[in-house]
Amino acid sequence: MKKQSYELPAAGERMQIKWFAALGALYALLSLTFPASASNGDYGHYIGFRFIGSSAQVDDTTGQNFSGPLKINKNKDIVAGNALIIGYRWKSLPIRSDIEIAYRYRFDHDLRDTGIPFHGYENNLATLSGLINLTYEYRNSSKITPYFGCGVGWAQNHASVRLSDLSNGGEENFEEGTNSLAWATHLGITWRFADRWDTNVGYRFINLGELESGRSNTGNSFTAENYFSHDALWTVNYRF
Repeated sequence: MKKQSYELPAAGERMQIKWFAALGALYALLSLTFPASASNGDYGHYIGFRFIGSSAQVDDTTGQNFSGPLKINKNKDIVAGNALIIGYRWKSLPIRSDIEIAYRYRFDHDLRDTGIPFHGYENNLATLSGLINLTYEYRNSSKITPYFGCGVGWAQNHASVRLSDLSNGGEENFEEGTNSLAWATHLGITWRFADRWDTNVGYRFINLGELESGRSNTGNSFTAENYFSHDALWTVNYRF
């Protein structure tokens, strides 16, 4: 079968640009509205790098143009990711705010069309996301700071599907990117181990929205309404 090439639609590209522009504009506005002193390195702007380990799940999957009932072989997976963070730690308020751009690597999502012909769908799912996070810090005299917060933004879930005809051995590949609202809640602790350096470990629940598979040459496709993850987070930040 002919392999279809994937190109992100122009509308999708424009949505990405708008989301990232909106994230940057809101962050800049907040920074200008509430300036903070960074004289001792505890407050002000910071950058960070985050490691993400997650237990992820895709629910509410439905098939379109299937010849038989849908069977889910795998809808849970352990997924790794990384994120770049640009943020601001306020002096006048016990909060920090940041923009987080993250990429989540391969999620193996497998399902079957149990009709005739018998089709298998192997979906390698990757996600690019952008969040605005607002975090409350319980500040105290120690170097350990508990925190909790929430975030909202955008996610593009990119499905890369291999369709196998398990009846005769045929194969086809197709792809699709789906833009969705993303939201999250998080909590954890921060350790300030040097004048301008800190590290934090935390937990996050994040909902990454919907996904679509794209269509095969014969019009077969599937969608899922709910992609979410329980994340373990480790972040290293530098304040400047």
